[in-house]
Amino acid sequence: MDEDQLIIFKLGEEEFGVSIQDVREIITVPEITKIPDVEDYVLGIINLRDKIISIIDIEKKLKLLPDMNTKEKRIIIVEIQGEEIGILVDSCNQVLRLDGKSIDNAPETIIKKIGAGFIKGVGKVEDRLIILLDMEMLLGDHIITVSNNDKPISQKKVSKKTKKSDNKK
Repeated sequence: MDEDQLIIFKLGEEEFGVSIQDVREIITVPEITKIPDVEDYVLGIINLRDKIISIIDIEKKLKLLPDMNTKEKRIIIVEIQGEEIGILVDSCNQVLRLDGKSIDNAPETIIKKIGAGFIKGVGKVEDRLIILLDMEMLLGDHIITVSNNDKPISQKKVSKKTKKSDNKK
């Protein structure tokens, strides 16, 4: 039987799940250093054991209404393409095993019409529905790459610079 082990977290009243294989750790929210001129859902960076990690407000990224409860907020550190990124969630308090029979594909309407390719499926546990997220699809555009002059630039900027230089040729 195919079984997925998931970290379950809440954003508002909705429950989401991410593969435990993508999660490195879950931490309380430390002081976050703001960065100018970034998307509004990029909260900033933190220093976690001498490693600088970007923090994403996943509620803003998913365009959900924010939950004002700050006591239970956590940051889930996920690894995508070898890089660690933190996602701010309202609460995170369950590890859950779901067998393949308990997971349905995301409705085609959501995937195609809304463009929510980051939804892997929907887990069903008793009367709960858990939206399963593909972290690489959702956050892959935040991975930092290094240019020829060793200054970090985002992949989005790399592709824009490439297009500009292609137009000059």
